[in-house]
Amino acid sequence: MKKNSLIMNEHGIVLPYVIFITTLVFMFIMTAIHSYKQDIALTQRHIQQVKIETLFQMGYETVKAEMTDQQPPNSVSYHFPDGSVSIAITPAGNTMYELSFTIKTYESDTTFAFTKIHSLTP
Repeated sequence: MKKNSLIMNEHGIVLPYVIFITTLVFMFIMTAIHSYKQDIALTQRHIQQVKIETLFQMGYETVKAEMTDQQPPNSVSYHFPDGSVSIAITPAGNTMYELSFTIKTYESDTTFAFTKIHSLTP
């Protein structure tokens, strides 16, 4: 006497379940891979943003230390390990100066621009 089982069924009733489960697992794996690639791209952009902010702060602190009560130069350039910073200095009052930063990292071809007002009085 033969036992009638779903696993040993000769009509192939198990095959659609196997294909369905395989498809779900494949979709899950592909979604995880796509999410991982997106996370890598986002992390790279975040690292670039941190480098840009660091270059801005390094350039600002350097030019602030060099500015005295005398007339500062019209522009200065600095080269740091992560990129270069060019600063255009424009008078905006008696003791106020507008600092226009142009920042370029060594890893990208994009130039970033910032403007900050600096006062010589503490």
